[in-house]
Amino acid sequence: MTDNPPDVLAARAGWKVTTVVMAAPVAVLSGMQLILPLLPVIQRELGLTDAEISLVSSVYLLPGVLLAIPAGLLGDRIGRRLLFGWSLVIFGLAGLLLFFRHDFPTVLGARLLQGFAFAAILPLTITMIGELWGNEGQLRTQGMRVVGMNVANVVWPMIGGLIAAAAWESMFLLQGLALPLGIAALFVLPKDAKSFRQPANRPRSSLFQMMKTRRALTVEATAFLRFLGRFGFLTYGPILLVTRLGFTPIEAGLVLGAAALCATVSAGSTGWLAGRVRPSRLLTSASLGMATGLLLLSAGGIGAWVGPLLFGTADGVFAVVHSGFMTEAVPRNLRASFVATTGAIKNLGKFLAPSLVVALLVVVRLDVAFVVLALLTASMAPLARVLRTLDGRLAPHPAPIPVE
Repeated sequence: MTDNPPDVLAARAGWKVTTVVMAAPVAVLSGMQLILPLLPVIQRELGLTDAEISLVSSVYLLPGVLLAIPAGLLGDRIGRRLLFGWSLVIFGLAGLLLFFRHDFPTVLGARLLQGFAFAAILPLTITMIGELWGNEGQLRTQGMRVVGMNVANVVWPMIGGLIAAAAWESMFLLQGLALPLGIAALFVLPKDAKSFRQPANRPRSSLFQMMKTRRALTVEATAFLRFLGRFGFLTYGPILLVTRLGFTPIEAGLVLGAAALCATVSAGSTGWLAGRVRPSRLLTSASLGMATGLLLLSAGGIGAWVGPLLFGTADGVFAVVHSGFMTEAVPRNLRASFVATTGAIKNLGKFLAPSLVVALLVVVRLDVAFVVLALLTASMAPLARVLRTLDGRLAPHPAPIPVE
């Protein structure tokens, strides 16, 4: 990365950088989405107990909770290119190791290494898009990232299911594709300018000082609330549809699949929308759209069909615009740390969402619990107004940014 304007960097970097940055999150999503359909096969072939097979997933996910923030600090210290490239190399090498040797201790060790790479790569893609594509171009590219990940979430399990019927070890060869991608990243990504890096003295205190600003706190709060509502919807939406609203499991699956499709389409359209509507207004509208979708779902009737579609559409827009604000809320030399911190807060929202619904079910029905989720989600709308001073950095023609 250099000190040139972001749009100039993107134009000069061209398709090679675009390919690497877009392909990386798709590649590392294979760490879970490809393996999930194969877990019963792995358990049978390796003779694992139920507790042991659960570790195959747990050791991969654990670094995302514990190491996301340290990985972000490291990205600010040594630069994005090196951490991004070497993380992909480690992910790919671990996959190739598992192809040749897949005893249980090796599986756990390699999966732990892949988990660290996963924890570093996803936040770094958001960070680098913010630094390589500016103004409307950033939201367009963030949208491409979301679309690619949504497609990967659909395609990888299908491939895993096909592999399960053949040679299950070959799935690790697919993960090995991250190796040439990492090598390419080390060569084609622009070098980090020294001004982008966090000085070695007191990096954490600088980040903590920035976390106290209204913009940073708003980004973190909206990230938490979005994932609280999203994973409450994903976890208990099917249960509400089937147990209280009379849907069959097939119908519930179709509704949720259609909601995911709506999210993919809207994410891909957000860059175009940002050229016509202020990003902070898009975030406000998306917050209210998600809340309205949850309310319609709780009401039943036609709302049970329309609500999830509205929720998915609004969530797709929210995801893209929020990623843009995330990269602009703090100085560039703190971006990787801040984005990683936000990722950890998202994971906290994912973790607490089911527990919140369970707590609500002690005193209210499930449909009423969704009304509470809707109110929490709607609370993001007034918070989004705090971020309007950053609109100029995400709009086609940047305006002067007021100083807090």
